[in-house]
Amino acid sequence: MKKSKILMCCLTAGLLFSMASCGGSDVETVTLNLWNGGDELGWYASEIDAFKAKYETDTLKFEITQGVQSESTVKDTILQDMESAADVFSMADDQVLDLVNAGALQDIDTVSADTVSDVKSRNNSGSVTAATKNGKLYAFPATADNGFFLFFDSTVLTKDDTSSYEKMFAKLKA
Repeated sequence: MKKSKILMCCLTAGLLFSMASCGGSDVETVTLNLWNGGDELGWYASEIDAFKAKYETDTLKFEITQGVQSESTVKDTILQDMESAADVFSMADDQVLDLVNAGALQDIDTVSADTVSDVKSRNNSGSVTAATKNGKLYAFPATADNGFFLFFDSTVLTKDDTSSYEKMFAKLKA
């Protein structure tokens, strides 16, 4: 799924959790706090502008602020003070279970079965499994990029030799 679609889904989910009405006013303002790693502040700013352009109306406005929080430490920051945590954030998939166990994440199934179905259809099963606990989806997979790379000496192995572990190890044993 593209980052912009992920952000749109996250912001929409945040919208469901964070609606704040302005008293007797005819305009409803939704306040959201977004954390990202900091390297993409400009990219997120343009995505926020696009989100507002698409979803704001005369009666619905968004107040979205950005903060910097590393994906590698977001869990620890949230668990220190869940009340002041961002509404929308990115995290490493190995943090999902700890955040679910602490009650910091709400399952998406409760909000929208259609959204869960869409997420499952657009992402590979491994990334969906990493965002799931006890059969319930708790996060929107952003990537499935925990990949492996093979660097090899092409004077020893050919591209065909590296097409399977069996071929590669047989050639290396020889």
